Amino acid sequence: MAIYLNGCPVKLKRTKFSVCVLKYSDDLFNELKVKYKSVIFYRHKGMEILGFSFEQQYDSKLQECVKEIDVTDEEYSDFRKVLIKYAIKKAIDNAGKNKAWGFNPICLISSKSEEDIIKKVLNTDFPFAALPAYLIDVREIENETCILVDTSVRYQTSYPCNYFYSKGFNLIGRKAYINLPNGERKKVGKIKSYEGNNIICETNGDSQNYASDSLFLIPSYKNIKDYLSLLYRTSAYKINEKLYNAVSAFSNGKNKFSKIKAFANFLKKSQFFENNGIQIEELFNITSKINNFEKPQFTFANSSIATGIEYGLKKFGPYTKAHFDRNNPAICVICSESRQGDVEQFVRKFLSGINEHKYFSNGLEGKFGIGRSTVKIFTFASNTPAGYKKAIENALEYKAGEKLWDLALVQIEKSFKDLNVKDNPYFTAKSMLMARDIPVQDFTIEILQQNDITLGYSLNNMALATYAKMGGVPWLLQSIPTVVHELVIGIGSAFISEGEQNTRKNRVMGITTVFSGSGQYILTGKSNAVSPDGYKDELANVLETTIDKVKASMSWVEGDTIRIVFHSMVKEFNGYEIEAVKDVIKKFKEYNIEYAFVKLSKEHLWETFDTNKNNESKGCLAPTRGQYFKISDYAMLLCLTGGAELKKANDGHPQCVYASVHKDSTFKDIKYLSNQIFNFSAHSWRSYFVAPLPVTIMYSNLIAYSLGWLNQLPKWDNSCLFQKTGRAKWFL
Repeated sequence: MAIYLNGCPVKLKRTKFSVCVLKYSDDLFNELKVKYKSVIFYRHKGMEILGFSFEQQYDSKLQECVKEIDVTDEEYSDFRKVLIKYAIKKAIDNAGKNKAWGFNPICLISSKSEEDIIKKVLNTDFPFAALPAYLIDVREIENETCILVDTSVRYQTSYPCNYFYSKGFNLIGRKAYINLPNGERKKVGKIKSYEGNNIICETNGDSQNYASDSLFLIPSYKNIKDYLSLLYRTSAYKINEKLYNAVSAFSNGKNKFSKIKAFANFLKKSQFFENNGIQIEELFNITSKINNFEKPQFTFANSSIATGIEYGLKKFGPYTKAHFDRNNPAICVICSESRQGDVEQFVRKFLSGINEHKYFSNGLEGKFGIGRSTVKIFTFASNTPAGYKKAIENALEYKAGEKLWDLALVQIEKSFKDLNVKDNPYFTAKSMLMARDIPVQDFTIEILQQNDITLGYSLNNMALATYAKMGGVPWLLQSIPTVVHELVIGIGSAFISEGEQNTRKNRVMGITTVFSGSGQYILTGKSNAVSPDGYKDELANVLETTIDKVKASMSWVEGDTIRIVFHSMVKEFNGYEIEAVKDVIKKFKEYNIEYAFVKLSKEHLWETFDTNKNNESKGCLAPTRGQYFKISDYAMLLCLTGGAELKKANDGHPQCVYASVHKDSTFKDIKYLSNQIFNFSAHSWRSYFVAPLPVTIMYSNLIAYSLGWLNQLPKWDNSCLFQKTGRAKWFL
């Protein structure tokens, strides 16, 4: 049994190729790409244009510029990958397979109706299709060229918008695209209105008209789900469930591995590769190159150490057990008057526990040692912002002249998430209570319908987040002592809907999750959510404020080495933000400051398959959490979610995280940085489950999401986050 990567090493029997070499200019580069369809052009090191055709179809103008190059030279390593990808497209075309689209990566989508997953589920024709797709790219693995192959499901439609309109399907607010003459697709924004045969689409505030028979809906899962609801009404839920299970079955490890092997075998046997001296080898066996990080240890009350979180809390208590300052809390409950009885029972179980439950027998009070709570219920008649506002005002009036509530438990409904922020009672409640420095923990009506076993698991996670929101520290990471002081800064983001019907989404950035190496959360003052254009300046502000704040508390002295690690899922770190960080560092010349920019990505093609787990019912062929594979000196493939962490058998094949350190970093130990990411993925106070991302990223995303919504409220003031509640984990 072995562990395989979804890639095949490539050997070049032929190393010298005739290539057109021209001096680079933007105009010439664009002109050549339009004029010569059978030649691929590549910008080489910003100075030259390399043009290549396997058929050597060069006219006299290009022929004058042809010279022979050796693509195994390090200078041409990037062009070597381009050449191999060009060969892959040629091999696909020559084999008569479906047309391959794109280049970074190459995409091949099946057109066989018998492979349409939706058609198999419905057993009838349908305007959307769910088809198998292959994504192919070429990468370097420890200086060895490798073809990566991944599989997924791609949704398609060939039916224009006028078809859906004729069926009574509401198109307003749905994204659309048009087909371009070259066969590619162009997104044109969201449909704003439909009149006759004319559709108006809006993107970035600009509107444009399109003929309804030339416009196509983006084949998103939501559009498919909504159309199924229109056609099948009461039975749509069961059909959606069948479709979800069928797509998940396609994405399980065994099926993915089988299809990847089959496609790799097709490439290996391709006559085109053979004719051009390109040899494709078997899938990459990485068994001897896979390693495992040790499970992190955690610190609880009285500096006690344990590996298991549940065990550590039960035996030792939370880290701040002796210093928690909201003991015997006064709690107000905001709920519907029609559900008061159910809510009272729910709150009792939340605070006191569920008898004999494996993890939640003693509730929030017992598990975190916060004493006995005093509870008062305040009800509303209508689940509107006005109803919630009145109930909260009654709660505040009840405490007039006294110490305010230590916690507010607020009943909400799942349907609230579809409302505009100003119409959403949850955000009304959150903003009113946080303005008075009262932590807020919501719960849904739907959770009340769970049986006690399932409810206990839900309440266990809810109690953890509540304790953290109240200012408690459940545990810290047991850090490995080093000779440096360390800060880890997370950069996250969220897409926030704005405008009528939530038709416009803006991206906001969250840049305020700062941790010490031990996982101690450090708030720099005020959390911020800013636009992508403004986040570089905000990043510099956060860094400078953080250093000023912690240098005394961490006992930094002149000459100390300070390491600052940035975690981000931005597409790329660019020169502007790196220069901004360097400018801040110059202000602290008394310290030796080193830094690492670490990009994390889940949008990649890398997969690993462990054939030792071929017979697992859940997570078949899945990697093990903590496994890592070194791709290069500056990149690592890291498993944060393994087969054991999947909740259901049809959850699909867990994907690893790709971590890379930027070349301008002054600290580049990718193994150390990856181990740190792994440890931080076990450090979430939102749930006892390990997270698919480190909390540096996850908390930043949550901050961006929460503040992105709250900032739309006319009376919301970020300055309330300077208060005690805002300095805790209010966003959980």
